[in-house]
Amino acid sequence: MKSLRNLFFIILAVLFIMSCISKKQYAGDIDKIGEGNVIIVGCIELKPPLEEYEQSFWDQYRNRVYFSLEKNILEFNDSNIRNMNNFVEAILGNDFYIKKMYSKELYISCQLVAVAFSDGYLYLPGVFQIEVPQGCKVAYIGKIRYHRDIYSAITKVEIIDDYENAKSQLEEKYRKQVNMCRAKIKLIEQK
Repeated sequence: MKSLRNLFFIILAVLFIMSCISKKQYAGDIDKIGEGNVIIVGCIELKPPLEEYEQSFWDQYRNRVYFSLEKNILEFNDSNIRNMNNFVEAILGNDFYIKKMYSKELYISCQLVAVAFSDGYLYLPGVFQIEVPQGCKVAYIGKIRYHRDIYSAITKVEIIDDYENAKSQLEEKYRKQVNMCRAKIKLIEQK
């Protein structure tokens, strides 16, 4: 009974922390992102997808992935909980659009998925380095696909180029042609 109570408090703490996360999905006019900014387009996917019974108990966390675009946040721990605005929420398997100050190198790290097992989240390993071409306003990074086994251990990480599909979805969303460039992305560390 004591372990069940402890698990409940762990899940409650994780959900509280996730409620502080910035959504940061860009929904403004794609032509007016501002000088010195870039929109990062990509996707994080889990294969096989989470089953209904594996999902978080709360609807607002179902099929959500949380990640950081900061180089210095490589792990989810107490020291970075205080600055949860560095984390972004996206829907697993769907393209995300994030406005970010241009930098030649950006990073994706500390990917978490809210689940109904373990400590309330599934950690997706890996730190990815993104190189955005100079002058690019909309940069496509690809689809980061995590493969898992029946115990939800990550067995493989792939970067899939789904540029044409992502570009057509982006143009459909904004109802105009978009000049989207390919950014280089590579896995630089897998923990």
